[in-house]
Amino acid sequence: MYDEKVFNTETITTFTEANDPKKRASIFELIPKRIVKSLDKSKHHTLVLAFSILSLFVYRFHVLLGLSRYDRLKIICSMGIIGAGIVFFMYYRFPRRVFVPLYAYLAGISFLIFQVENKLLQHQNNVPRLRRISVVSIVVLVVLTLGQIHAEAKDSYRILEASKRAKDYIHKYLGVAKKRSIHGDPLLVLMKPTSGLAFEAVHPLLEFSDFPDVRIFPGGTRINSRPYFDALRRIGLGGGREFLQWTINNEEVLFVFVQEGKKGDQIVKYLWESYFARRIAPGRNAKLVPVHDFRNTSGFGIVFYSMISEN
Repeated sequence: MYDEKVFNTETITTFTEANDPKKRASIFELIPKRIVKSLDKSKHHTLVLAFSILSLFVYRFHVLLGLSRYDRLKIICSMGIIGAGIVFFMYYRFPRRVFVPLYAYLAGISFLIFQVENKLLQHQNNVPRLRRISVVSIVVLVVLTLGQIHAEAKDSYRILEASKRAKDYIHKYLGVAKKRSIHGDPLLVLMKPTSGLAFEAVHPLLEFSDFPDVRIFPGGTRINSRPYFDALRRIGLGGGREFLQWTINNEEVLFVFVQEGKKGDQIVKYLWESYFARRIAPGRNAKLVPVHDFRNTSGFGIVFYSMISEN
């Protein structure tokens, strides 16, 4: 993504238009696939919501049977309209930040609908029942909220733990670097910006300042941001392709790979080397050579490479 000659607005637009799934599949094939994919992503919250609403329905079933057909139709239409809206978002875009508020809204509307129906039936002594329904509905919202907090906390904890371990490895490497008398502050290029150092969580207009003794070149979603161009300007370069060419046989540049499981670095390493061979330095046989390997037996670790060319 650093190479602006290949990755720019025009080429990306051309690629997305040529690979638009809407052009290759009919709308009737696309809608079910997207909905199934969205349900798979949100299955935990969907099951919690479905079970909770079903519990409310079972609890109120005997009262619903006593309502008029018009009242039951109002309930069905109200729930159906909200359900149709959720199905639309499942088709269009359904990340966690979308489906959690929608599910909470549907649970809240369920509570309000039951409350309204109880007000319409004030001639019956349903106050204790209304209180119990309120408690059940509140529990639904609390469960959804706690489920979301748990999921977010779990993801954040995993990212922060991996980031902390990666930082420890970098600090450990800096000690080795000083013993080897590597002059200047190392410039680190993350081979996979979405893993290890929680780089994607950095504000696009802020610097990654965790390490005062190293420079971390902006990557991922920070490409073409203000810190990205500032980093290029500080090393006297004008673009991403020029930067990639500058990294070859440059002792102050280290490519960093963070391994977080059993999958090794072979695929990522191959992609980098093959791109250099095809686009950046054809005919120069540029290879990523490990400078130091801090991977442990459990599969986690960090590897530092230099991009070396024999000619």
